[in-house]
Amino acid sequence: MSGYEQGRRVEWAVIDDLKANGYLCTRAASSKGVADVIAIKPGQVLLVSVKRTTPPGPVERTALVGVARMRRPEGVGREVCVRIE
Repeated sequence: MSGYEQGRRVEWAVIDDLKANGYLCTRAASSKGVADVIAIKPGQVLLVSVKRTTPPGPVERTALVGVARMRRPEGVGREVCVRIE
């Protein structure tokens, strides 16, 4: 199994977990942005960076913190989640 396939498998496992907890999810295929998975439910938006083997590097951490600091509508929570498997 290629690294891409292994990464995709982990992303779908994250999506399955989130859906089981009531989120609507979308996967950003071949993501080069800040989120691999976007998960939404009332009052909450999660931007999930999925890592199969290593934590985010300095550039990605800076981008994640930037997203976490963005202004958001009243009553909308803010979370940045990183799952390493």
